[in-house]
Amino acid sequence: MVVAFWHERLPLMPALWLLARRQGAGLGTALRAHVLVSRNFDGRFIGAIMAGFGVTVVHGSSARNGVDKGGAAAMRALRDGLAAGSNAVMTPDGPRGPRRVAAPGVAQLAAMAGVAVLPCAAQTSRRWVLRSWDRLVVPLPFGRGVLVCAPPVAVPREGWAEALPRIAAGLTAAAEHADRRCA
Repeated sequence: MVVAFWHERLPLMPALWLLARRQGAGLGTALRAHVLVSRNFDGRFIGAIMAGFGVTVVHGSSARNGVDKGGAAAMRALRDGLAAGSNAVMTPDGPRGPRRVAAPGVAQLAAMAGVAVLPCAAQTSRRWVLRSWDRLVVPLPFGRGVLVCAPPVAVPREGWAEALPRIAAGLTAAAEHADRRCA
């Protein structure tokens, strides 16, 4: 399954991942994940943190100005992880945005691997919201957190582009539901 978070929600993922692993003892490969992060300095920093939570970090981004940023190799690594029974975790609108617009990679990966996309959102009752392009959420201690998953979005092998609006709508619905639960 391709698990998708809006970019601003990604910092909440590590704590929720640990909770899921603790509560899901005995689920085997169901809780294995390959997380896509950028190859830039911020991505390497995030990747080092994520690796500490027991996930496999895959570095890569889409090409920019004709410069290869490892996107094709990252897609192959994520596809191989999916084939081995792992989950692929990515933020379809990051790292450059625009905010809450799903880029093609998430649907392409799901179509190529023959899996669905699970739109997820996390929120916490205590947080800072940065004034960045993505309104990044920084969780604060002693808050109550929620993880909301919308229904999986099936992505056909042919015509995967038609799934992008459904993926974005599922992610937005999950984010709005998580926000309401932590208001």
